[in-house]
Amino acid sequence: MSEKGLLAINPIKFVNMYYTGFMGKDRLKIDYKLTKLLTQNVLYSAYHNVKSISEIADSIGVNINLIREEIEYLEDNGFMEKVADEKYQTNIFISDFSKEVCEKRHSIYSKYATIICDTYIPMIIKEAWNIFQNAVKDSIEKNHEPCIITPQKDLNVLLWSVITFALCKKFQNPEYNESIIKHFVKRCDDSENIYFASIKNDYDLSYDEAQYESNGEMDIAFGPDDVYNLSVWLYNTNFDSRKENFGQILLHKYSFLYDYITGRVLYNNDNHDRFDELLTSGLLLSQKPDNSTQNTPLFNLNTIVSTISKDDFLAILPNVPDEILGLNKKLSEEIYEISKSQYPSHKQDLCYEICRNCIESNDIKTRILGSLLTNGILKPLNDIQKKTVNTIMFCENL
Repeated sequence: MSEKGLLAINPIKFVNMYYTGFMGKDRLKIDYKLTKLLTQNVLYSAYHNVKSISEIADSIGVNINLIREEIEYLEDNGFMEKVADEKYQTNIFISDFSKEVCEKRHSIYSKYATIICDTYIPMIIKEAWNIFQNAVKDSIEKNHEPCIITPQKDLNVLLWSVITFALCKKFQNPEYNESIIKHFVKRCDDSENIYFASIKNDYDLSYDEAQYESNGEMDIAFGPDDVYNLSVWLYNTNFDSRKENFGQILLHKYSFLYDYITGRVLYNNDNHDRFDELLTSGLLLSQKPDNSTQNTPLFNLNTIVSTISKDDFLAILPNVPDEILGLNKKLSEEIYEISKSQYPSHKQDLCYEICRNCIESNDIKTRILGSLLTNGILKPLNDIQKKTVNTIMFCENL
């Protein structure tokens, strides 16, 4: 690992960066900072061994004055810690697996993903079909918008989102979550979380590693004074084409979308920039006018909207069978045994906790989605669908 990190010759680069925990007001600023190549190499330099500022500068081949403020910022925000003798230690969770370990992890995750695809996924699909049919039937009988609005009434889009939502929520283990919370880092903007990153390596693998990258899920909860009672769930993977990171997913965008679909706002010169934002993100699509005299632009909704609450929606979906939950222990033990040697001593406890519930990991969820796509159970998404897949907006009424 000593050959990596020379900024001018062989700099390391973070990929698959995400948080677990609670975000703060400086999320955008921190996200920007951590995308800088200099910042990433400073962090990697002091990850496996504690180093002084001069040692960090020497290891990445830069002038010491170039990184003083960098390290001060990282220390202030909890990404680095000052330890004995004026030395620093990186305090994020970086995965830097050897080629052999990558291949073994992929094989293990793929094996268990296949089992889940054969047992649990058919149960989700059956319920998703019932939700879709009942929503359409209820809409026709009562002459109102269905309780689930699916773009273009495309069942495949609904399946992508419902399956992923179930994988994210039904595999959660409260006991596991409590053990992870103990490792949260409190930052100066009042956020508390763990920051994760992986190292982009240049060796060739037998599979496309980028396909299984994910920066995880996000639940956007609106404040207690929100008159609409909105919430939004998202899960970002490389199966979608969203370019914005979670720090850029702003609450006002969804409240304005809700205002539009409920008729509270119409397009005009004063709010065209708000509509442009929704069009750019793919939440709305331009609709061709019915006639040449129509001056006001019309738009089609391009994300799933549910008037079934998030909790009720989750309750409809089938619970994970005991046989699958029983496999979690085997999966977690196998992953931990081959992964623990890849982390430094100060991250061994966190490595153990993370590997206790591997069935909840992004690694298994993305491989399940990949397997379903390969086997034709999920169909390929077009460019429009990729912008908003695995997004559900929950609201009280339409």
